[in-house]
Amino acid sequence: MIGLYAPEGMENNLDLWYYVFTKWNSKGEKRMEIQRLEYFLKVWETESFSRAAEELFTSQSSVSKQIALLERDLGYPLFDRSGRKVRLTPQGAKALPLARKLLEEYRQLLQLGEEGRRLDIAVLPILGYYGVSERCTAFAQENPGLEVVFQEFDNSQIAQRVRNDQCDGAIWRVREQELKEWDYRDILTDELMLVVNRNNPLAGLDQPVPLEAFREEKFILLGHGTQLHRDSLEACARAGFHPNVLYIGSSAENIVRLIEKNAGTALLMGRVAQGLQSRDISVLRFCHAPRYHLIFAPSPSGKKKREVAALARHLQES
Repeated sequence: MIGLYAPEGMENNLDLWYYVFTKWNSKGEKRMEIQRLEYFLKVWETESFSRAAEELFTSQSSVSKQIALLERDLGYPLFDRSGRKVRLTPQGAKALPLARKLLEEYRQLLQLGEEGRRLDIAVLPILGYYGVSERCTAFAQENPGLEVVFQEFDNSQIAQRVRNDQCDGAIWRVREQELKEWDYRDILTDELMLVVNRNNPLAGLDQPVPLEAFREEKFILLGHGTQLHRDSLEACARAGFHPNVLYIGSSAENIVRLIEKNAGTALLMGRVAQGLQSRDISVLRFCHAPRYHLIFAPSPSGKKKREVAALARHLQES
């Protein structure tokens, strides 16, 4: 093993390092790549090739191929594929702790070169109401050698930034019918809801109300050009009316203050309105309200960065 060096404190695992980093085996065939170990662990975690593929932002066929190549290199099967869920074989169960240890040591090795690396992540401005801002800052604190920049954009601008590779990834709100366009991690769900003064006759109702019951109300909406403004107008149009707009605001906080003063009715994201915790408003579900998913999705170049995959896991698991 001339010329092979392991990080300090890892010298006892040189055989594992040699197995990963030697490109050719004794038969002149290409040896195992580190990515195959990552695929192995992900299939074990999810008990599914398809779910592993979703979380790795790749295809099921790619995962299956890499696992098959790993099994070929090792010379034994890792998974029993005969049931509905894939299970470890006896050899796979023995290989699992070794693979986990090797990957952890490999990540420590990579961290030595993280200084100067940067991630640019586009986010919508209201992450705090979703409890996601804390997850973002926690990730940055756990990776001190990595510069992570979270920059706010209107929700309607973010999708285009991801498609155009103007960021490494993004956290934003996507309507349910648009999810199929993305390789994504689902963080949470939300829906458009009515926000009324607590003295409104319908305040406090648990069941969804018909939006057309508010056709005579004065509406307070978020600003022109925002996705939520367009979605609010579309929801009213589906209910058979065009809203009588009294006020167009730039922040949910200001809109809620006006509702507290009984100035009108608003359409806001449910979790945002509820997060403002005002006792003078009531947040109501309405019939046929559009539903959304808060997702993380990488850009084309972001899919190639292991730090992006690490951020995606952190956002979903924390």
